Amino acid sequence: MRIALLLLVVGVALATGLVAWFNAGAILATLVAIGWGGFVLVCGFHFLLIAVNGVAWHVLTPDVAPRRWPIFIWARLVRTAAAEVLPLSQLGGPAAGIRLAILHGVPIGLAAAAVIVDVAIEFLTQLAYAVIGLVLLVTARPATDLLLPTAAWLAVAAGLCIAFLLAQRRGNRVLERFEPLIARHFSKALPGKIETVTAALARIHAERGRLLLAASLHFVEWLATGAEAWLALNLMGISISFAAATGLEAVLYAVRSVAFMVPLAAGVQEGGYLLVGAAFGLAPDQALALSLLKRGRDLVLGVPALLGWQMVVGGEWWRGRSTSPRTASTPERDEGAGD
Repeated sequence: MRIALLLLVVGVALATGLVAWFNAGAILATLVAIGWGGFVLVCGFHFLLIAVNGVAWHVLTPDVAPRRWPIFIWARLVRTAAAEVLPLSQLGGPAAGIRLAILHGVPIGLAAAAVIVDVAIEFLTQLAYAVIGLVLLVTARPATDLLLPTAAWLAVAAGLCIAFLLAQRRGNRVLERFEPLIARHFSKALPGKIETVTAALARIHAERGRLLLAASLHFVEWLATGAEAWLALNLMGISISFAAATGLEAVLYAVRSVAFMVPLAAGVQEGGYLLVGAAFGLAPDQALALSLLKRGRDLVLGVPALLGWQMVVGGEWWRGRSTSPRTASTPERDEGAGD
């Protein structure tokens, strides 16, 4: 926790310093140019991307009725909000999403297993997206210094992703080794035995069609992040090609994933947009304006989602608190009657 807090403070200081160094007034003018209508349009577009991710998660739950997809969109919105709005909650997003799904009747083991597989598939499709970004980067700037680090990250990330997928297929042995870690971070979201998760994992991996559909949805969502950046930049009056916007987002998300330990990617996102944006022809004020626009978008979508989540959890806690005295008093009366 202390390390994460330190990284957050350093990251915020770095982001603030970058904004001040590259002319805060110019950045604000570029950002304001989008207008309220444009900002709402970008927020709505991003919500659609989150909805696609939610449907991809739902696809991985064979026991849940098709009509229950809105639950997974809301749960995915909460997952995303926790990652992008809560500064010290890298693992809180999946836990909150699992808990919300369980409260809406999704079996415990299936909810957790589907998140594990969903995270793996999302990361795998991000690798494919990053390859596209790397190709576009080479096309735009063959001599860029970002080429070697990006290629090295792809190689390492591909190995990690394959290892993660193999670990899922091994099931019990691997999860049992990490059971203390899982229990510590997901005890409230996952009040069941680890065996239920491994059984659900095996069932999900046996459904090849569902895996392929979920991967396709995630890949479409990744590609659409380029469309979102293209839309936002053009609404700010910045002319950029769709290919450049796609390459920008693909490499930027690769940079963010390398620094996953930094809460909110504070400073990392801003520095990444400066470096990658320059390779695709964006001026510093334009790149930083896009980063700040995304920060604002995440707050507008994330804060209401988290407030709604707190209302659901608070209601569940209150109902449990209201019923617990009656539950506890029954055995005492029975014991007295027996005496």
